[in-house]
Amino acid sequence: MRHRRRDLVASARGLAALALSSFPLLPLLVLNLNHGATLERWGSAANAMLVVYVPYALVVLTALAAHAVLPWEVGYLATAVLLGPLTLVRPLVAVGGAAFAWFAVDALLVRLGVVVALVVILSVERDVSLRWYRPARA
Repeated sequence: MRHRRRDLVASARGLAALALSSFPLLPLLVLNLNHGATLERWGSAANAMLVVYVPYALVVLTALAAHAVLPWEVGYLATAVLLGPLTLVRPLVAVGGAAFAWFAVDALLVRLGVVVALVVILSVERDVSLRWYRPARA
Protein backbone atom coordinates (compact mmCIF):
# COMPACT_ATOMS: atom_id res chain seq x y z
CA MET A 1 0.00 0.00 0.00
CA ARG A 2 1.18 3.47 -0.76
CA HIS A 3 0.58 6.18 1.79
CA ARG A 4 2.68 8.92 0.23
CA ARG A 5 -0.20 11.38 -0.23
CA ARG A 6 -1.54 10.80 3.29
CA ASP A 7 1.97 11.17 4.72
CA LEU A 8 2.47 14.48 2.93
CA VAL A 9 -0.92 15.76 4.11
CA ALA A 10 -0.13 14.70 7.70
CA SER A 11 3.28 16.42 7.51
CA ALA A 12 1.74 19.63 6.20
CA ARG A 13 -0.86 19.54 8.95
CA GLY A 14 1.86 19.02 11.54
CA LEU A 15 3.80 22.03 10.27
CA ALA A 16 0.63 24.12 10.30
CA ALA A 17 -0.13 23.02 13.88
CA LEU A 18 3.43 23.94 14.92
CA ALA A 19 3.17 27.37 13.33
CA LEU A 20 -0.25 28.10 14.83
CA SER A 21 0.64 26.82 18.27
CA SER A 22 3.91 28.78 18.36
CA PHE A 23 2.22 32.04 17.41
CA PRO A 24 1.16 33.02 20.99
CA LEU A 25 4.76 32.78 22.15
CA LEU A 26 6.09 35.34 19.66
CA PRO A 27 4.31 38.44 21.03
CA LEU A 28 5.14 37.23 24.52
CA LEU A 29 8.82 37.01 23.60
CA VAL A 30 8.77 40.54 22.15
CA LEU A 31 6.97 41.81 25.28
CA ASN A 32 9.61 40.10 27.43
CA LEU A 33 12.50 41.65 25.57
CA ASN A 34 10.91 45.10 25.86
CA HIS A 35 10.56 44.72 29.64
CA GLY A 36 14.12 43.68 30.41
CA ALA A 37 13.88 39.90 30.28
CA THR A 38 16.91 38.67 28.44
CA LEU A 39 17.35 35.79 26.07
CA GLU A 40 19.52 34.19 28.76
CA ARG A 41 16.47 33.89 31.01
CA TRP A 42 14.50 32.31 28.19
CA GLY A 43 17.45 30.01 27.59
CA SER A 44 17.55 29.06 31.27
CA ALA A 45 13.86 28.18 31.19
CA ALA A 46 14.32 26.16 28.00
CA ASN A 47 17.32 24.31 29.44
CA ALA A 48 15.36 23.48 32.58
CA MET A 49 12.55 22.03 30.47
CA LEU A 50 15.04 20.00 28.47
CA VAL A 51 16.44 18.45 31.66
CA VAL A 52 13.04 16.78 32.04
CA TYR A 53 12.09 16.28 28.39
CA VAL A 54 15.32 14.84 26.96
CA PRO A 55 15.45 11.68 29.12
CA TYR A 56 11.79 11.02 28.30
CA ALA A 57 12.46 11.54 24.60
CA LEU A 58 15.48 9.22 24.68
CA VAL A 59 13.40 6.41 26.15
CA VAL A 60 10.70 6.96 23.52
CA LEU A 61 13.28 7.00 20.72
CA THR A 62 14.86 3.82 22.11
CA ALA A 63 11.48 2.08 22.01
CA LEU A 64 10.91 3.24 18.43
CA ALA A 65 14.40 2.10 17.42
CA ALA A 66 13.76 -1.29 19.04
CA HIS A 67 10.54 -1.56 17.08
CA ALA A 68 12.38 -0.72 13.86
CA VAL A 69 15.45 -2.96 14.16
CA LEU A 70 14.64 -5.90 16.42
CA PRO A 71 12.67 -8.95 15.32
CA TRP A 72 9.01 -8.02 15.16
CA GLU A 73 8.00 -9.94 18.31
CA VAL A 74 10.60 -8.18 20.46
CA GLY A 75 10.00 -4.84 18.75
CA TYR A 76 6.28 -4.94 19.43
CA LEU A 77 6.91 -6.02 23.01
CA ALA A 78 9.32 -3.10 23.53
CA THR A 79 6.78 -0.75 22.02
CA ALA A 80 3.95 -2.03 24.20
CA VAL A 81 5.99 -2.10 27.41
CA LEU A 82 7.56 1.33 26.92
CA LEU A 83 5.32 3.45 24.72
CA GLY A 84 2.04 2.48 26.35
CA PRO A 85 2.92 3.73 29.83
CA LEU A 86 4.96 6.63 28.46
CA THR A 87 1.94 7.86 26.52
CA LEU A 88 -0.05 7.94 29.74
CA VAL A 89 2.58 9.94 31.65
CA ARG A 90 3.29 12.41 28.83
CA PRO A 91 1.10 15.16 30.39
CA LEU A 92 2.89 14.67 33.72
CA VAL A 93 6.25 14.98 32.00
CA ALA A 94 5.07 18.19 30.32
CA VAL A 95 3.95 19.63 33.66
CA GLY A 96 7.19 18.49 35.31
CA GLY A 97 9.31 20.25 32.70
CA ALA A 98 7.27 23.44 33.04
CA ALA A 99 7.49 23.32 36.83
CA PHE A 100 11.26 22.83 36.67
CA ALA A 101 11.52 25.82 34.30
CA TRP A 102 9.21 27.91 36.52
CA PHE A 103 11.59 27.52 39.46
CA ALA A 104 14.71 27.96 37.31
CA VAL A 105 13.90 31.57 36.37
CA ASP A 106 12.77 34.57 38.37
CA ALA A 107 11.31 36.68 35.55
CA LEU A 108 7.53 36.85 35.69
CA LEU A 109 7.08 37.25 31.94
CA VAL A 110 9.34 34.27 31.22
CA ARG A 111 7.27 32.26 33.68
CA LEU A 112 4.16 33.34 31.79
CA GLY A 113 5.86 32.07 28.63
CA VAL A 114 6.45 28.73 30.36
CA VAL A 115 2.75 28.51 31.20
CA VAL A 116 1.76 29.37 27.61
CA ALA A 117 4.18 26.73 26.31
CA LEU A 118 2.68 24.17 28.69
CA VAL A 119 -0.84 24.98 27.52
CA VAL A 120 0.28 24.57 23.91
CA ILE A 121 2.00 21.26 24.67
CA LEU A 122 -1.04 19.87 26.44
CA SER A 123 -3.62 21.09 23.94
CA VAL A 124 -2.05 20.59 20.52
CA GLU A 125 -2.45 16.80 20.35
CA ARG A 126 -6.09 16.89 21.42
CA ASP A 127 -6.86 19.82 19.13
CA VAL A 128 -5.23 18.19 16.10
CA SER A 129 -7.01 14.90 16.77
CA LEU A 130 -10.38 16.59 17.06
CA ARG A 131 -9.87 18.85 14.07
CA TRP A 132 -8.34 16.51 11.50
CA TYR A 133 -8.73 12.93 12.62
CA ARG A 134 -12.24 12.88 14.08
CA PRO A 135 -14.11 9.76 12.97
CA ALA A 136 -16.73 10.42 10.31
CA ARG A 137 -20.29 10.51 11.57
CA ALA A 138 -22.66 7.96 10.13
